[in-house]
Amino acid sequence: MSDGTGRIVGVLVAVVRDEDGDGGFLQSLHPDGRPAGPAEQVADVGAAVAARETAGRKPGGPPRWLWASTAATYPGLLRRGVRVERCHDVERTEAL
Repeated sequence: MSDGTGRIVGVLVAVVRDEDGDGGFLQSLHPDGRPAGPAEQVADVGAAVAARETAGRKPGGPPRWLWASTAATYPGLLRRGVRVERCHDVERTEAL
């Protein structure tokens, strides 16, 4: 979503998956990267991402997801039928 000046605004949510399961943490962030409240521990990252993505179909749009690696995170979401509209991949950004 744009604020009218061409700057992209909206909710940014960091995703950290447990290495040994389906759970993890979601952390909403302010545009400057500061945490916007406490991290949310979830038992099922796929279900939590799907719920927020669906809720984001209202005005304002879905969140922008932030994760360490799309290659490591997204296949698990796709296997569960979860697709996201927008994401930031830290690994790919660092590669630039």
